[in-house]
Amino acid sequence: MKRVVVVGAGVTGLSAAWGLVRAVRALGLPLEVRVVERERRVGGKVLTERVDGFVVDAGPDSLFYVRPWARALPQRLGLEADLVDQDPHHRTVFLLKGGRLQPLPASFLALAPSRPAEFLKAPLSWRARLRGAVEAFLPPRKGGGDESIASFVRRRFGRAFLEELAEPLMAGIHGGVAEELSMAALYPQMLEMERKKGSVVRAMAAYLGSRSGRGSAFRSFRGGMGRVVEALAEEVGPERILLGREVRSLGRAPSVWEVEFAGEVLEADAVVLALPAFLARPLLGGVRPSLASLLGEQAYAPAVSLVYAFRRSDVSFSLEGSGYLAPRAERTFLGGCSWLSQKWPGRAPEGTVLLRAYAGRVGQEEVLSFPPEELLRRGLEELRVVLGLRGEPLLSRAYLWPRAMPQYRVGHLEWVEAAEREAGYLPGLYLAGASYRGVGVPECFGQGLAAARSVLECLFPGSAEGLEGLFEP
Repeated sequence: MKRVVVVGAGVTGLSAAWGLVRAVRALGLPLEVRVVERERRVGGKVLTERVDGFVVDAGPDSLFYVRPWARALPQRLGLEADLVDQDPHHRTVFLLKGGRLQPLPASFLALAPSRPAEFLKAPLSWRARLRGAVEAFLPPRKGGGDESIASFVRRRFGRAFLEELAEPLMAGIHGGVAEELSMAALYPQMLEMERKKGSVVRAMAAYLGSRSGRGSAFRSFRGGMGRVVEALAEEVGPERILLGREVRSLGRAPSVWEVEFAGEVLEADAVVLALPAFLARPLLGGVRPSLASLLGEQAYAPAVSLVYAFRRSDVSFSLEGSGYLAPRAERTFLGGCSWLSQKWPGRAPEGTVLLRAYAGRVGQEEVLSFPPEELLRRGLEELRVVLGLRGEPLLSRAYLWPRAMPQYRVGHLEWVEAAEREAGYLPGLYLAGASYRGVGVPECFGQGLAAARSVLECLFPGSAEGLEGLFEP
């Protein structure tokens, strides 16, 4: 009997264990799977709480459904019947400009609209609108290689467009700074659009035309994103998941790995480190210092989610859309807010609304020093002005993650390849998770399954060949 230890029970770790358990059942392999998690719950940053009829997603609240793994995930987990799309009347996102919320064309959420004329309708300065509208007539960049998101946006759409729209988008999605984030790692499809079509706007027009009638680009689940974690954990089985055990050290004996936690040692033929790079680093210092050093190079942004519930009659703003973004130029405490009850059905009782604001981005690390009640007070004070809130909230929650969002800086893909080469010197060790090849829930699901496949090929060569449908999107 061989054994695999998966360290970390976030989406990546659970997905790796899920794939291995599926393979064991399908092929009858002599393989024991264990998942070790330092927290007393599974799911990592996927956290859904159900309180007084409210369904609160503290972390991710949706899947970006245009990507292959996003479509594969609900099908593999038997959750297709639980998928929900956004209401067509609540897909508009607003931009906070001069203290007022102004509607933003939906296509701008992908950084580029599908028609030059859409720039003229955007709540941007005339300089940003006119410069952006000429993108369709600019030649593509010569040569390849990575570049920052800021560099790409300036080239294609101009500096004003970057400052007024792209930067708040990047802060909201990645918690990062556009000058540092990698286009090749985060938006490779945009680079490919430029290369193939010459213009991102023209390429977007063709792409959106092909998606006509398919609904929004996002999906969620009835009951919240926690349904993904619940489905994975149920399949893996509670008997295989060891909660409240923090791995203290990782060692290599002549033929097996030794995973030590709380005075107990598990021997394993293979180990999947489904951890953020900063947590994997100390475990690898004694077995591969050069790999540990590489993992220490990754930067992170904090994340703070502030959730409030109100009676609908206590909210003056129409809430016709799904949320708003706040550019840095507005000098606000919050980076934006989503009205979860408008985006997804079943999130709040009739006559109430559920709001989730966020703070904490690169350069705003001081928010971590505030107690939760101060964060909630500051957030509420700002939302009262922006949304016209009255009365007291029916529910309020603060969720803090000091190092929530790994920053895919320029050159990130080369960093990942270097880390994977270093890990290759350690037989039976595999790295996976949001630190490497995608931060979204679907990408982490795919990385977990890729790790499971690698483990099977290592321990039982050829065994994965009959399970192609399991490991491919």
